[in-house]
Amino acid sequence: MKRLLPLLLPVLLLTACSDEIAQTASGTEEHVIDRRINNVRWMLGEWVKEMPNGVFVEKWQEETDTSYIGEGTFTTNNGDVMFSEKLRLEQRGDELWYIPTVANQNNAQPVLFKETKIVDNEAVFENPEHDFPQRIIYKRTSDSTLYARIEGKQGGQDAKEEFNFKKKNR
Repeated sequence: MKRLLPLLLPVLLLTACSDEIAQTASGTEEHVIDRRINNVRWMLGEWVKEMPNGVFVEKWQEETDTSYIGEGTFTTNNGDVMFSEKLRLEQRGDELWYIPTVANQNNAQPVLFKETKIVDNEAVFENPEHDFPQRIIYKRTSDSTLYARIEGKQGGQDAKEEFNFKKKNR
């Protein structure tokens, strides 16, 4: 046994450190996973950007404890939907992914943007291989305002689009 202990100790330490363990009310142990998606909970809700020619709306809701679903639409003042996208925020292991799907882009296939930064009220997602954008940034500027920016190279030139949303009160 004394010879096995030095061999088993590193394995036991690695196993013990791989998951956090919490005591439940019933006294049983439960494995706890870091829910990185909770760090962007402030994105949930309905966000509106009024524009002279229409309105851009982005809505987010919790789907599961590891995913949020959303949609973004631009509707003209005449009621025509000019842009529509399905959105997902999904935690896969310890990584957070922003996944938009636009019907008339990328063969209607989802595009994955990996989280590269989450601090306080800011989240950055990147996909350097995508045509445009390569970076998506969200910042909560107050409880009722959300700033979003898409940026990257487009046609060899630096490009960006900015969105200052206000939270829709229900």
